[in-house]
Amino acid sequence: MKWENILALIGAVGIGTGIWGFIDRITQYRLEKRKIVFNEKLKAFTILVKDILGFSLYYTGRLHELEKTVFDNLANSSKARLLILDKKIDKKIHSFFIDLDLLKHKKNKDSDTSKFNKEWERLNKEALEILELLKENLAKSL
Repeated sequence: MKWENILALIGAVGIGTGIWGFIDRITQYRLEKRKIVFNEKLKAFTILVKDILGFSLYYTGRLHELEKTVFDNLANSSKARLLILDKKIDKKIHSFFIDLDLLKHKKNKDSDTSKFNKEWERLNKEALEILELLKENLAKSL
């Protein structure tokens, strides 16, 4: 075997190794980035779900005692909403907190409990729908 062929073989192996290392680094970077995004979403979604599902625990005739205002809820949900690229989910979350605030004020002013109960049930259903949409969104991040 001529020395030129040996050098060509060594060079080919070296270039192949370099290309493989480059591809491996890109793949690792992408996997790490997805992992970071998933973890950030999980943290933000946990806070959001706590605020969304937590309202139903207060329905013991004390809804008006909920400490968080609509502004608190919207502020607490901001990180999760920034990580959600689906406008439909974002709009549902925003509407949910607005409707929850309206329900709190309605409870304070209105004595018709049947209307209140229907609205509360609708919001509870909406909360569960948002939870399912968040689960789907999180699963797509894997």
